[in-house]
Parts: sequence; C-alpha cells; structure tokens
Amino acid sequence: MATGTINIKTVFLTLILFFSLIGSIGVSEAHILIIGDSAGDFPTSYQETSQLAADLRQRGYAVLDLYRDNATTENILKGMYGADAVIYAGHGGYQAGHYDDAGGIASPPFALVGSDDYIWGINDQMREGFYGDLFTAPFKDGIPVFLLHVCFSTGWAESNQVANPIETIYNFAQMFNGAGANYYATAWNGAEIIYDFLDGASNFQDANNQNREKITTSTLYNGVQVWRNNNGYAAFIGDWNGVFPSVAQTTAYDESAADAWYHGDRNLVTTLYVDANLGNDSWNGTSATFIGGTTGPMKSITAAINALTSWGIINVASGTYNENLVINKKIILNGSGENTVLTPSNLENPIINITSSGNASVVSGFIINGATTSSAVAISGASGCTVTNNNITGNQIGILVSGSSNTISSNNISDNIRGVYCEGGNNQNIKNNNITQDSTGVTVENSENVAIEDNQITSNTGTGVDIKNSNNTTIKGNNISDNQDGVEISDNSAGNVVDDNTITDNQDSGIEIQQSQNNQIKQNTIHNNVQNGIKLNQSNENSINGNNINGSNVGVDLQNSNYNIITGNTISAKSLLIKSANSLGNTITNNQIIFNIPMVTNAAGEVAVFVEINHRLPDNIIIGGINVSMPSFLRLLTTVTQKIYNNDLTSVDLVSNYRVAVSPRDNQKVGYLSVSSYVSIAGRVQRYMDRYMVAPNYSSYSTLGSYFGYENLIYTYSKIFATYNATKTLPVNVQVVPWSFVENFVGSFGVDETVDAACWVQGYVESNGELPSSVVINGTNFNGAVITTALSMPTFLRLLTMVTQKIYRNDLSVTILAGNYRVAVSPKDNQKVGYLSVSSYVSIAGRVQRYMDRYMVAPNYSSYSTLGSYFGYENLIYTYSKILNTYNTTKTLPANIAVRSWVDIISLQSPSSTVKLTFIHHSCGSNWLADGNGNLGAVLNANNYYVTDTNYGWDAEPDDNLGDNTNTEDWYLWFNDVKMPYVYSNNAETVYTNTITNPGGENEIIMFKSCYPLSEVGSSIDDEKAIYNNLKTYFAAHPDKMFILITPPGEETVSSYQLTSELCNWLVDAENGWLSDYTGKNVYVFDLYCVLSEVNSHHRWNNGQIEHIYASDYDGVSPYHNGDDHPNSTGNQKATEEFITFLDYAYNQWKS
Repeated sequence: MATGTINIKTVFLTLILFFSLIGSIGVSEAHILIIGDSAGDFPTSYQETSQLAADLRQRGYAVLDLYRDNATTENILKGMYGADAVIYAGHGGYQAGHYDDAGGIASPPFALVGSDDYIWGINDQMREGFYGDLFTAPFKDGIPVFLLHVCFSTGWAESNQVANPIETIYNFAQMFNGAGANYYATAWNGAEIIYDFLDGASNFQDANNQNREKITTSTLYNGVQVWRNNNGYAAFIGDWNGVFPSVAQTTAYDESAADAWYHGDRNLVTTLYVDANLGNDSWNGTSATFIGGTTGPMKSITAAINALTSWGIINVASGTYNENLVINKKIILNGSGENTVLTPSNLENPIINITSSGNASVVSGFIINGATTSSAVAISGASGCTVTNNNITGNQIGILVSGSSNTISSNNISDNIRGVYCEGGNNQNIKNNNITQDSTGVTVENSENVAIEDNQITSNTGTGVDIKNSNNTTIKGNNISDNQDGVEISDNSAGNVVDDNTITDNQDSGIEIQQSQNNQIKQNTIHNNVQNGIKLNQSNENSINGNNINGSNVGVDLQNSNYNIITGNTISAKSLLIKSANSLGNTITNNQIIFNIPMVTNAAGEVAVFVEINHRLPDNIIIGGINVSMPSFLRLLTTVTQKIYNNDLTSVDLVSNYRVAVSPRDNQKVGYLSVSSYVSIAGRVQRYMDRYMVAPNYSSYSTLGSYFGYENLIYTYSKIFATYNATKTLPVNVQVVPWSFVENFVGSFGVDETVDAACWVQGYVESNGELPSSVVINGTNFNGAVITTALSMPTFLRLLTMVTQKIYRNDLSVTILAGNYRVAVSPKDNQKVGYLSVSSYVSIAGRVQRYMDRYMVAPNYSSYSTLGSYFGYENLIYTYSKILNTYNTTKTLPANIAVRSWVDIISLQSPSSTVKLTFIHHSCGSNWLADGNGNLGAVLNANNYYVTDTNYGWDAEPDDNLGDNTNTEDWYLWFNDVKMPYVYSNNAETVYTNTITNPGGENEIIMFKSCYPLSEVGSSIDDEKAIYNNLKTYFAAHPDKMFILITPPGEETVSSYQLTSELCNWLVDAENGWLSDYTGKNVYVFDLYCVLSEVNSHHRWNNGQIEHIYASDYDGVSPYHNGDDHPNSTGNQKATEEFITFLDYAYNQWKS
C-alpha cells in the first residue's frame, strides 16, 4: 500500500487564509476539529497532523484533534456538532479487493463500511448493516471541511501533485488553491460524500459490481459522472476535471436521513415526547405513550427541554400547555396542530423564548396565545431558527425576532398589537404567513437584509409593513390590504426594495416613505388606497418605477422631498395624480397618466375663468398635480367632449405631449354652435392631433367663420365644460366670440356700477391729492356672471367718457370694455377756474373716447376746453367723476360743471409725514391754539403738523426776553441770523401739548403774529410797509423755511378799520402787494384780521383757489370778541377752519 505525506506549510497557509475569511468567528471562539492517523499506524502522518494542531493552538484557535486510537464515535460526533471547521488529515484510500477485507481504510468524510471496514479503530460501531453503504456526518450548516489526504491506492503525491491522477478525484493543489479551495472555504453546507469508486472499473457496471450492486442512479453533472446509491448519497465516478458539480454538492447530504440514522439506531440524537393530558414529568419522555416504569411522555415541555443535554427533538401531543418556554439549545419543537395550545404562566415573559444558545431551533404546529404584555415567540439573539405552521393570536407581539438568518413562515398571526417584530438583527426571512387584524402587521426596526415575501398582510388597524431605521429590506410578492397604511418606510431607512406587491384598500397611503432615502418602489399594484397611492415626506433620491397606481385621492404625493425619480408608472387618481409641495429636482418622466372626467372638466372651468380675467390662454394647466401644456389640454378637451356625448364616462389616457400650433388664425363671428357641430369639430381636431402630434392652427369646420383658431378652440371647449360642471350635461348650444374680442375684453359695466366707481374716485382724489392706481368695479363677464374687477385709470377714463355720452342720449344700457388702454405718458393741464356747459363736456367726452379707441392710449390732454388749451389726463378723470357723482344725486347730468386746474385739485393735501411748525405769538395766539377755544393745536396735529411756540418770557439767548417783543417794529429783532437759529430749534410747548410724536430736527414752518393793538394804524400804513419789505431779504435767503405772517386780530371796535383793511389787502395782494415782486415760494400771509372782522369775511381755500373777502357791511366792529378785545372761541374756531386749508395749500405750493 502506497503511503503519502502532507505538505504542512501549504496546508497551514491555506487554513490561515480561510480563517481570515470567516471574520464572524473570532480567534478565541473558533473551534476546529482535526481527525488524523494515530502514531502507531502512520507515524509520519501523525507527526505532521499533530504539528498542524499545535501551530493552530499557538495562534489562539481552540483545536480538538482526534487520532485513530481516541477517535471514538462519541468524541467524533461531539466534535462534529460543535465544530466551526473540520480537517481530515492523514493517509487515505483502499486497495482492490478490500471491499470485503479489513485492510482498506477509507479517509473521512467518506467511508466504505463493509463487513470489517472501520475508521481508525471505530470498527463495526458505525456499520450500517449491509454492504456498500456510505456514511455522512451531521455537521453544522455552513462549516467548511478540509480533506488533507493526498494519496490513494495507486496515486502518489509529490510536491502537491498526484503521481497518477487517473484514479483520484482531486489533488492537493486543486483542493486548496483551485476550485476546491473556493468551494470548501465559502460554500460548505454540510459534509459531502466524495469517493473514488474506481479500482480499475471504467464503467457503471464494474463500479456497481464492486459496490455490491448498491449504486442505482447515474447522472451527469457538469461533465462529471455522479452516481447515487439507495440512501441518496453521491459518489464521483471518473476523472475529475477540477470542477465540483454544484447540484451534487448540495444534494448529497440528506440531513433528515442522517439524523434519523443517528438518533434512531445509535441513540445519539434524542427525541422526547410530551403529553399534557397523559404525560408525567417524572417519566423520561422517550416514548409517546406510557410503556412502563419511567418510559413514557413527559407532561410539560419545560421538563423535556431541561432533560435534553444537547440538541434534540420534542414532539408535543395535543393539549393546553400553560408555560413560558426557554429554548437554550438546538431543539426541534413539534406541536400536533390545532389542538396544541401554548399559553403563558407568566404574562411578563415570552411564551417561547429562543436564546442565543438555541441556534437552528424549530417551532411548529402550535396555537400560541395570551401573551398580552409580552411576545408569543421571541427569538432573542439566536440564528438559523425557524417558526412555522403556527397560529399566533392575542399577544402583545406575535413573533419578536432578533439575531440573524431566522425564518418565519406559514404562520397565521392575528389579533396581536404587533404581528411580527424584527428588531436589531439581519438576514431574517418572513414568508408565506397570514398576518391579519393586528395593530401593525410586520415591523422591521434597526435591522439589515430582511426579506418579507409572499405574505398575506391584511386588515391591520395600523401599518401593514413598517420599516424603521433599517436597510436593504426586500418586500416582495405580498398582498398588503385593508390596513391603515400599506407600507411605511421611515427614520433614515435606505436601500429597501418594495417589489411586485399588491397593495390595496388601505385607509391612508399604500406606500409612505418618511425621512428616508435611496429606496426602490417598483412593479407594485397600488389600488384604491384612500388618501395616497405613494407618499414621500422629507425623503430624497428614491426611485418609483413601473407601478400601477390608481383609485386613491392622490396618486403620488411629494412633500418636502427632492431629487426622486418617478418614471414608467401608470397613474390615475380621484383628485390629484401627482401632488408636490416644497419639493424640487424630482424627475417625473415617461409615466402613463390617466385623467378622470371630473379632473378634465374642472380644469376646463379654471381655464375659462383664467381667459376671461387675463384675456389670454394660460401657459399650462395643473390637472391632478400634473403640468399639462395647452396643446395636450386641447387633446383632452376634444376627447372628453366626444366621450361625454357618447355617454362614456371612463377615464382618458394622455401618453404624449403635443406640440403647440405655430400660426393660429381666428375670424369667428359672434354666434352659436350646436352640440352636434361642436362635437363634430372636436372629433376632427382630436384625430388631426393624434395623426400629426401637433395642435391645429385652426379648424375650418365652424359655420361662424373659416378660421376657428387654436386659442379660441381651447377657450370655447373650456366654456362648454364650465356649463357641464353646473348642469352635468353638454349645452345644446355654445356661444362663440372672436378671439380678438376675448383678448381685449375687460367686462360689461352698467351705469349704476360706473357711477359708484366715479364717486369713489372723486373722493379718493380729494382725500389723497392724486389719482388711484386703479378702481374696483362690479360688472359681468362673457357669460353674464357678476365679476368684480380692477380697472386701470386709462380704461376707467374710456368708461367715464362713454357712459357720459350714453346718459346724455338717454341710453342706460351696459357698456362693454374690450380693451386695456395705456396710460398717458406726458399729461399737461392749465385749466382756469370756471365752468363747462353740458354740451361742451359731452362733446369733449366723445372726442376723448374716439381718440382712445383709435390709439388704445389715454390722451395727454384735450385741447377743446374753453378754460384753457390743456385739459389734462388726470383732470379729465377727476372732472368726469364729479359729473357722474352729481348725476348720482340728481339723476340728471349737471347743466354746468366747475373746473379748476389739476394743481389746484391736488394742492389741499396735508403732509404725508410729520412737519415741525413753530408759532410766535402772545395771548391771542394762546387762545387760538388751546383746546376748548380755537383748537388750532389739535387740528394742526390731526393734519400732521407738530406744534412748538414762543410766548411771553421766551428767550432766544439767555435773558434776552425776545418772546416779550412781538410788535411789528420788533420783527427785525427776530428775523436775523443771530436769533432765528434758536427759533428753528425751538421745542417749547407753552400752550398746547402735542398728541403726535416729535419728528426731530428743526421747525420748517415759522408762523408769526403781533397782538391786537397793532391792528390800529395811524394816518398812514407806510411805516408798516417799510418794516415788512425789509423782512423779505431774510426770507429770500432761507428758501428751506416757510414763513407765514398772521395779521393781528382787531379790537372789538377798530376806529382805523379802513386803513387796517388796506394794510391787510396790501399784504395779501399777489399782483400789487407786499409779495408781488418776491420770487420765492416760501412766504405767505393769512389775514386773521379779515377772518374775524365779520361773519361773511373770509381768507380760505374755496372752489379751487384762495378766497380773500372783506364783508361789504364791515364797519370796524367785530362779532367775534369776548369783551376784552380778545377773539372769542367762535371766532378762533372759524379761523382754525379757514387756516388749515390755507396752510395745506401754502405748504404744497412751497414743496412743489
């Protein structure tokens, strides 16, 4: 018999490489089983094998090395059960004829166990009882097995090469460096039987004869002959080409058969029986029925678990088991089905808890219920477990899963708070379950690589499948229906795939993604979910592809979600197809969009309203959240028109974007088209568009004109559906108007509505000193419906002039405005105060209206007024507003209308911001300012003037008593560059306390007044004239200040009233008086003496001009004195009323 040796260096390096690859097994945890030749039989092999074991131990690996003399069945099996890797080392092979002899020794993991064959002294302990059977050891799933024997009966190994490879199935180099090494290092799933049957046999019959006719099947895998014997174990036959046949590798090991052989014939795997009704925990559990002594079933499952020292099988008879089970070893726990009930004895703990020591356990065939505060089944860190074919109801959690690679399959899970809850593990598999009427169907949290496939997840009150902070979950092939939400993915979950599911009739969303990214939603049927088909909230870069989404209020809802890809879907919805809010960068392409009839008709109503307000088509229209171009909308309109006419209310599919008409033409007359006519035109347009994929420039089939233009088609069919929305039937006739009329139409306005707007405009001008930017007016649209619109002021001028003419002709019909007129660019106005007769202003109205209709712009002025060559644009609007305001009161046009210049009209405006004013006065001025007397201070504040003043005792410079000196001859003391800066900065409030805020800065307006004795003049007013004339030099040097001289009030009786009146007239007279030669605009005179002289004496703004009048009956006696020569409150209040308008006028003149 040839002998061979092992190249330990090569083996060791290969093993180190392998153990570096199995990163999940730490050095201190890895358990390696080595089986080799004994020192007595093969000392060279023993020496090298033991050296290999020693080297591995030195590097920290736990090694169990068994040699021929101590490789007992028990030790080998224990080593196999716990091993993370197995190494068979040493001499192996057989010689011809040794099938019946004990001389042949077969190397593990295969052995020819004939009558006297053995493995290293095990001898007949492993004999199966008939010739030719092969033995497979029950390894853990997934562990690698290294075969380190290098020679066979006729082969010899030198330098990792087999000398005669014809009769070997592999060589050393191929095992550890080639295909074999890859297989054993990465894909081992149980011990394989790989055996060279050849001993000169070159065909099936020879080999079968050598194996005592136990080989029954011959199959070709990848060019290698594989034969299988009666027990299902495979053997390679023939020359090996370096390729391990994958099918043979995975099918050769029949675990159940091997397990049965061990526990059935050798009692190495324990099976226990439990019967709640007939069992006894003092029995050994080795029989399903009581046989005698202690042989019979146990009563409790817990007792059976405790009785197992290593893994085993527990078969549980029907009955009710009130227990909390802890599975801490590999156990196959088999219930008997419907009548095998598990309930908890302690509600705080799971009914079944599989700990991390219970890897690869199986639970099946139970009804598990009643864990109202815990779990029915908890896989607590274990791996490779299976929970299958159970009914799990009425628990807080049906199945709680952690650990890895566990399978939950074919269970009925219902009426739990959570059906299945995966938390913190990976590679779980949840398949073929019926999960219904829980609060949440399946929850996956903090997990990786979970597969949820082919389940029925229905009628849960919360979410069907809830993914939280978990990645790479696969949700595929499930029916997820009648839940609150179908699928929810949240909390930064990524890489999850929802594929090929049926997700229907959920109360909120079919699928919702919250704060998660890079997930895929594809090829799902998402039907009749109440709120949303798919909803994304704060979720980016997800893919929604190839789904059929229909029947929800919203098809796809994007909320604060960016850069998602939505493509290739079929989308229909009840309300919005795609809804988007605060979202950007999303790609929405190549989806098949299906619009229902109400979506299209409602959109048509919106388009009709838009056109009637804006006089043009919109650029596009949002239908169900989809941006539809106007050409595509025309295709929808014409298609839906025909469908409704044919009583077809099914949805309409829009799969293409149609191009816009390039040269529209329209010449329609005002008239009507019948329903048959417009339906026929719709069909022609639709067929044209489908043929050429472009909107037509016009239809030539209207009876109202040869060109029914593109824009007018869209507007007219939109009007048709505006009617349909109200009546639910197509109108018998539809009115058609020229598109040019549509483009320019503003509205139809009655006389009353125009008059109301005119009254408002007059009041606005007189209150604000300017035209408004627009005027709001009620009218009617094309269809006669009441509208409220804002007319520009040029357009309103066109309406004013037209209505004025119509009233003059006793025509009270509505006026149609079909134009938006441009504003006058350079208005001019120089009207004098006067009157225009009705014939004059009606004539001017006609000329203005015709000019505007010709040029579509308001005139800068009319040159046909008798009051000046320029009747300005603004003044025209104001004057005709006054005319209609008078008509509103009298119901007839005024015979004459007062006219004044536009500057005069706008001059009576108070300052827009607060202006600071100071008043130099004595006691009369104090009374005038005071509340309850003249009220001047309060009125000044009300008109945005802030009041300061000087009175007796006021000093400009310390102790100069300047305030005591206000006689006419004292004004030179004031109006100079020494004293006036103190006046400008004065903030004293000696009489009146302001109610408005001091704007800061200097006083801009200086009012100055002498007291009443100075109203008495001597025999001449020349001295007074000289004094006043001298002041003008100072005033001219300070144009940034406004100076107002207040004439002193008269005494109760003024004997020199004629001279005093003459002085006051000279002061006021703009043509020959004091200021006639003054070129500045900053000096004004308010004649308080005049105002207080008689009831009919005035100095005020009246009818567009300053009015200065002494009553004809003035005799020097004033009616406004209180008995001590001071004006009384009546006189002071009259002065306040006249002064405030005078002040506004003066201020505006100065500022302009």
